[in-house]
Amino acid sequence: MFSVAFNHKTVITAARICSRNMSTKQPLRAYPMYTVYGADCYFNLKVILPKFRTRNNVLSTDGFPQYGSLLLEWVPRGSDGKGTPDRSLRFALSPQEAGLLIDQARNETVEFSRTGFPPNVVDKVFRVSPHEAGAVEFQIDYETEGRGGQSPTDRPDLEGIAPLGIVFQRGEYVVLRELMRNSIPTIANWDFMIKMQVESAITEASKKSFSDDSSPYEVPF
Repeated sequence: MFSVAFNHKTVITAARICSRNMSTKQPLRAYPMYTVYGADCYFNLKVILPKFRTRNNVLSTDGFPQYGSLLLEWVPRGSDGKGTPDRSLRFALSPQEAGLLIDQARNETVEFSRTGFPPNVVDKVFRVSPHEAGAVEFQIDYETEGRGGQSPTDRPDLEGIAPLGIVFQRGEYVVLRELMRNSIPTIANWDFMIKMQVESAITEASKKSFSDDSSPYEVPF
């Protein structure tokens, strides 16, 4: 017999804002977010989209630095259970890092780090560790020479916050993993560019005319 108990709350939200001025109607905006509530903090998964630019009527991202990322956010909770977003700890994953995280085996620990710059010579470390019954822990910490529980010198308000972690039960982690997997083509700017290319090809094809006995699908031998 297989049984499981979820001891915290999972929420998927998409905030939408619609505004209108005197001359134009602005499009709807969506901010997808996957949230899991734990005892000490709640966790948000967000998406940072790629940056685009147009040259000679061609849309591009101009290389790796313009890729999007998956934003992981740990929001500490006070004694009243309310979150304190101004003291949140965040870690952004590139498309390649997200792929590595998804590809990890359940019995492996994966670690990502960001090296600080003077005067904040602390490393921000994100660890993914396996737990029993298929559960997985996401933990973020500030470390100096391997010693955790540190904080950036320019953020005294973060003192005592790290390390901060949350354990995802197996089902929660499966959902999180699939959301991350499905987001990779978006943050790598693949699916949108493919869509644009297909739409452009259809537009060009609609401008051409074919004789009655010919087919646009014939390929010369």
